Amino acid sequence: MKKFTVKILILTAICCAVNYGLQMLMPKWNLKPVYPAILYYLAITLLVFFISMMGVGKNNKLFIKAFMTGLSLHLMFSVGGLAAWLIFLRDSTVPLNIPFIVSYLLLNILFTGFEIMNLITTLRPFSKKN
Repeated sequence: MKKFTVKILILTAICCAVNYGLQMLMPKWNLKPVYPAILYYLAITLLVFFISMMGVGKNNKLFIKAFMTGLSLHLMFSVGGLAAWLIFLRDSTVPLNIPFIVSYLLLNILFTGFEIMNLITTLRPFSKKN
């Protein structure tokens, strides 16, 4: 689990660096809300990964329950975070921030894929035993 934590922190740093670079290249895009979104996805991914890992090494039914719970939480928090931003945090005088919404959805795909890839890598030794 330490390996996953280090990897996800490196991924978070890379995402922040890419966001900073995009902000420098395209100053007209308002990408400042992406930094809290990256940290939000970091927290969600860590939570979901550790929930999914609760079922590893036990029976298959418990693992599937833990994995599906984690995946459902990830989806719920992702959609809920975007909805909260659209409803409460967005400045109503500014038109809709399309670059933020696109980057938020890309972060969802990136962090979910990273989490599932590492979960599969972690489970590989367990599948060889059975």
